[in-house]
Amino acid sequence: MCEETQPAVIHDDVVRLLLHLHHTKPEGAILCFLPGWEDIRKIRDLIPAERDLNVLCLHSKLQDSEQWRIFSKSPPGVRKIILSTNISETSVTIGDVVYVVDTGIHKETTFDVDKGITCIGNHWVSQSSVEQRKGRAGRVKAGESYHLYPKSKMDSLPKYSLPEILRVSLTKVVLDSKAYCKDSDALEFFSKLPSPPGRENVKLAIDELRDLELIDDEEKLTPLGEVLVDFQLEPKLSKTLVNSVVYKCVTPIVDIVTLFSSGTEMFASVVDRKEIIRTVKSSYSRTSDHLALMRMFEIWDDYMDNGERNKADMFCDDMGLLRSRMYMLKALRSLHFDYLYDGLKSRVLPISNDFSDEDELVKAVLLSGVGSFLTYKNWDVVKGRLKKSNVLLTRMNHKATVTPDSVNFKNTALKSKYLLYINETRSNERRTTLIRETSVISPLMVLLFSSKKLRMRNVKEDQFSPNLQSEEQVIVNLTGTKLNFLLDREQAVAIMKCKLALNSCYEHFVYQLTAGGEHNKELNRLWDELLTTLSDLLHDFKNE
Repeated sequence: MCEETQPAVIHDDVVRLLLHLHHTKPEGAILCFLPGWEDIRKIRDLIPAERDLNVLCLHSKLQDSEQWRIFSKSPPGVRKIILSTNISETSVTIGDVVYVVDTGIHKETTFDVDKGITCIGNHWVSQSSVEQRKGRAGRVKAGESYHLYPKSKMDSLPKYSLPEILRVSLTKVVLDSKAYCKDSDALEFFSKLPSPPGRENVKLAIDELRDLELIDDEEKLTPLGEVLVDFQLEPKLSKTLVNSVVYKCVTPIVDIVTLFSSGTEMFASVVDRKEIIRTVKSSYSRTSDHLALMRMFEIWDDYMDNGERNKADMFCDDMGLLRSRMYMLKALRSLHFDYLYDGLKSRVLPISNDFSDEDELVKAVLLSGVGSFLTYKNWDVVKGRLKKSNVLLTRMNHKATVTPDSVNFKNTALKSKYLLYINETRSNERRTTLIRETSVISPLMVLLFSSKKLRMRNVKEDQFSPNLQSEEQVIVNLTGTKLNFLLDREQAVAIMKCKLALNSCYEHFVYQLTAGGEHNKELNRLWDELLTTLSDLLHDFKNE
């Protein structure tokens, strides 16, 4: 039994109990609650293969056809054991379950305010969840439940689960509150809730909305904020959609935002097919998960738009994609297009795809909105000693791990040491930040499209580079980060001027689009020339 504050499944105990029930109890299916796929897989592998046992798994990322097998009755003399997450706690009723085995543990997401990141880890369930789990047994006839923790632990469990507002990022929630109480102070507003979140979490959300330029110093919505408050997306992704209009690559950005914002898996059985998925994606892009999935989705969508549904379905089957998820993503993408068409107050710029074929610019626009990237280094400090090692660091300087389904998994032969990503999750068990999707981006892209300001200083002023004394070289720092670039002075000045010009034009167009402006033919022509030049510069780096 586990009694720890940070719980973990004792796999041998679970297997012993399952086998004991199988060998000593009358017929009836056994439902075992486990926190996640790793525990499900380990228990499944530990259960010996017996002719009178049928072990099934229930997890949200398994293929639908695999999950439906749990509802089929086993042949006479064969016992069904279902290894499940809490998906079967309330969402699913399995009629022939007679016995429940409850580890008392589930996966739960929380928000670490200090690190500014969503974390996932094992947590004890609440007493109400225990009752729900007990109730899964004996839906048709009398049942039994077994709990792998002592009664003292049960008595110490919270009565109910922690309210969601206490364990999530509040950036979108604070923005939503401004739609209803525009003049209210966010800290005061949230302090009046039945379960008020921590002040530091609210402050962090306010700061992020200011960085995104969605609220001003007095917490009033900016013109851009007035538009994005109606977008049902995380604010940084909503802003990315608007940026795609400015940079004239709307369709690929809308596709990518749709694919990576919904939490919907395109692939079947993600949890145990990661290497296969990586291989499939690599055939569409060797260095970008975002471009790979975008291209796959657009191929499928072209079949659908041309009325070739059979070809679309065959493409799904060949690539291991889930048909139902693709239909859902198509509907969601249409909704995101509507945000742009209905939300923007001006047609200063047309909703255009003039630069949609420029892959590097598409990635740059994605970076301009989400602002998150990894930095690779080939050394680390271990126990006070410098050692050769492959390390990835997030924008917050936390160590990260790229998961096996990414095209850049363990790829150390990249042309750049920077990897763009959208979503990150801190794994408490693995003590690392998990990144499932990445795209290689150039140093120039980081300098020009990161929202951080650039600061230039002479090399001799840099205390960390005392041996570099060249008058022709300078260090350019992304303010607020530890990221420094060693550049020729002439290059640095040119890059800083280019960034200033880009930002000035961008701010003009965003204001005109959201506040209602007029079309300026000459300015639009100059902007097109700048985008063409910029695309050519970024294209020189292209990895594909």
